[in-house]
Amino acid sequence: MVRRRTMSSPQRTGVLSSSPAKPSDRLERRSPRRWAWRWVVNGAMAVVVVPVSLLAGVWVGSLSSKTVLAALPALLIVAVVPPLCVVGAEAWVGQRFAPGRMRWGRTVGVALGVQVLLLGGAVWAGASARKLGEATVLTLVEAAVLATGVTWVARPSAASGSSPERRSAS
Repeated sequence: MVRRRTMSSPQRTGVLSSSPAKPSDRLERRSPRRWAWRWVVNGAMAVVVVPVSLLAGVWVGSLSSKTVLAALPALLIVAVVPPLCVVGAEAWVGQRFAPGRMRWGRTVGVALGVQVLLLGGAVWAGASARKLGEATVLTLVEAAVLATGVTWVARPSAASGSSPERRSAS
């Protein structure tokens, strides 16, 4: 007797899994608590790193008497260090709460873009890193905006194969 092989539901739908995903797994990935923890960790990283980068930028900017040579390294420190630290925090906490491939190119690009826009707005408003009140406001605004942007953009992409169904088949 020849046995006919029938296709199960995951095979017909094109999902590369031996068993269908449980609804509880899908809800767990979308849990607001997980997004809240990621946002809090990213915001905490920004609250720590932004003042340090501002102080380092002020210090490096005062080392040289030539305006361009002093401004360029200081600007790079203030513009690049906080976004990269927040993206690093997202990488660390993101792998614990939502394992899978993250959108690294977009995440770094959005973080750097947000930082440049915030610094441009601070310069336009006349904010100074040497004044405690203005530096505090800049730090809090950067923490909220960077954390929100990075957390939102770095979520795993179902199209990139980061869902548990696709990862279990590889």
